[in-house]
Amino acid sequence: MSCRYLPSSTAIQGRVAPINHWDEMTLNPPLNAARAQIEMLYQSTSWEYIQFLEKANTGQNAFLGKEGSKILESWLHTGMSPPYIHRRRIITAYPPPTGGKIVTRSRGAISSSMDP
Repeated sequence: MSCRYLPSSTAIQGRVAPINHWDEMTLNPPLNAARAQIEMLYQSTSWEYIQFLEKANTGQNAFLGKEGSKILESWLHTGMSPPYIHRRRIITAYPPPTGGKIVTRSRGAISSSMDP
C-alpha cells in the first residue's frame, strides 16, 4: 500500500525537522508462535473530535446555533462511528520459529522479520 499524501516537514505547524506520519511498534510473540494476525483499525469520527465540535460551538453564531449539540446527539444515536478493519495481515511461519519478532507500520506497509 502506498500513501497518496505525504506532508512536507514544513507543512505541519511550521516544523522544520522531518516527521513520521505513521506509528511503529515491535511485537514479541511467544517463543513457539506460528501465526500472527495484525489488524489496522480506522474510526472516521473520534469521540475527541465530536467533543471538540460540541464544546467549540458556543452558540454565539446564529447560523450555527446548536449544531455542536446536534452533531453530538447524532453521533451518539447512530453507533458512535465504530472502528472498522482497514487492513489485515496474517503472517504464518513454517516451521514454527524458535524466537523472533514481528515489526509493523500502521500506514499499511506491514513487514515481518524473524530472528534466529
